[in-house]
Amino acid sequence: MFEDLQLKPFFAQRVQQASALGSHILGKLKEADAYVGIMHRRGRIVYPGQGHEKDWKYRGSVWIHQELAIIAYLNDVLGRSIPAALFMQSEIEWEGVMTTLILNPTYFETQDDLLPRVEQWVKDTLRDRPEFDYLRAKFERRTDGFGAAEWKFLRLCMAMGERIDWEQIKREFESEYRDDPDFVEAGRRAAFETIDDPVKKAFHFLIQKSRDAELINPPRPDESSPSRQSFNIVPMWRPLLTMRLRDLGYL
Repeated sequence: MFEDLQLKPFFAQRVQQASALGSHILGKLKEADAYVGIMHRRGRIVYPGQGHEKDWKYRGSVWIHQELAIIAYLNDVLGRSIPAALFMQSEIEWEGVMTTLILNPTYFETQDDLLPRVEQWVKDTLRDRPEFDYLRAKFERRTDGFGAAEWKFLRLCMAMGERIDWEQIKREFESEYRDDPDFVEAGRRAAFETIDDPVKKAFHFLIQKSRDAELINPPRPDESSPSRQSFNIVPMWRPLLTMRLRDLGYL
């Protein structure tokens, strides 16, 4: 979910010394594009003279209270615009900064309730970031005119991993897709006069189209075996490729 939007999630971990707090928590909040707080129930809260146990509430995470206060400071005082969402398990008592912040938490009961709501908020809130819109528009221009053969070829590239062995993908392509009409048609469109086999033509044609669109890097000698060559999908395009291939039903 986060990788599709070119985001790298950061999860706060325990720190062993005071100096680590600044770099580990405060520094990461300052750099954040967004904040998602997930508050689970902690211990029960019982006030003197409170009635039946069924009326008792739960305490939430003190850390999340503090993080929300820091986000409010960054936004209201330092002029940042960090979108924030709070997901709270039911029956948690509002305490501390939560009693004064204008916040509309989303309540959940179980993990099954929680995950779809987090995913929806992330997509609705962060998919339209200006920098992501810019990349998406650039991606659309580069892939304008791509048809089934181009997208299927890029799906194969994605399936081969981070480093794509030239000979391996060539063998896979020629053996698995020999009878695929989209690739046969791509071979007919190719202008490689020295190659007679339409599927082999299609392979070189689609490699060239992907390189012209700057979606893949040119093949280079493999570090572990210089006699072999490998290439990779340009990392910045992987999330958008994943989204497009899913939209087309190829993933």
